[in-house]
Amino acid sequence: MAADFELNKAISLYNSQEYKKACELLLPLANNNVPEAQWLLCQILLFGQDEVEKDQAKAIDYLVKAADADFPPAKLNLAWVLLEGVFMPKNIEIGIGMLKDTANQGFPNAQNDLGLLYSEGKFIGKDIQKAIYYLNLSAENGNAESYVALGHIYSEGIDIEKDYKLSFEFNQKAAQKGSASGMFNLALSYKKGEGVEKDMQLALEYYKKSANYGNSKAAVNLGAMYANGDIGPVDFTESYKWYEVGAKLGDAIAQSNLGIMQSSGQGVEKNNILALMWYYLSSFNGNTDVEDEIVRLQNSMSSVEVSDAREKSQKFSKSFPSVLF
Repeated sequence: MAADFELNKAISLYNSQEYKKACELLLPLANNNVPEAQWLLCQILLFGQDEVEKDQAKAIDYLVKAADADFPPAKLNLAWVLLEGVFMPKNIEIGIGMLKDTANQGFPNAQNDLGLLYSEGKFIGKDIQKAIYYLNLSAENGNAESYVALGHIYSEGIDIEKDYKLSFEFNQKAAQKGSASGMFNLALSYKKGEGVEKDMQLALEYYKKSANYGNSKAAVNLGAMYANGDIGPVDFTESYKWYEVGAKLGDAIAQSNLGIMQSSGQGVEKNNILALMWYYLSSFNGNTDVEDEIVRLQNSMSSVEVSDAREKSQKFSKSFPSVLF
């Protein structure tokens, strides 16, 4: 009972990202062969968190011990370590065997991953029927993203006849379970009229739901719909609002579009400092298409203004950690 209390307290601290305090509770439990404590301690030590020094050797040691104790999340993690050859020598045969064993234990995340590997033919022979089998198991065991994967197989016709209606139904199930990807795909289906009657208002509704669940692509598509007048008169103010949602989620295209709107005064007062800030952020997030605009704006601005834009981009990236910097 005492061990259960300490473990639950450690899990609460871990979920609150208080890793140092969690580590203090997890260490004696892990050394007493509590597999969930070993697995959580591995997550903290692998990269180092909250003043806890990184120790990859100890992390993998704890992971192996938790997997040897038949703890499914640890077995799944170890399977991927072996498949990718990260932190340990690559061993595809053992990794696939461990993944299959964990999937057959009924662990939905392992069933999902095995299904995806069968659908892609990665590390294992491609077999779409086995992919569908394991993805269905995972979905039935509560993994909403497996419904999304099934929808993708049928919408793309991956080694099977395309079936937009069935794809729509799978994504509908995913959306009902709170999947932002499922909601996004429903919006696409309504927008294109694939598997369901075309309905731009429902497309708009599902894009908004998806964006509010953290899907940056949905926010970008909303921005485009309002900018293009897909659902009524062109509305740059509303377009800017949704691009900003996507930008705060770290989407480089959203950030680039905000730069365009800010520099031209579409939907917002023209401001080259803010435009340059958005272009900097977009560039930092991997969008090389903004480089010419960055150069153009920098050449038209004072050094003080350029410096201000850089500072603003740095502050923004700290306020929204999903933004790379």
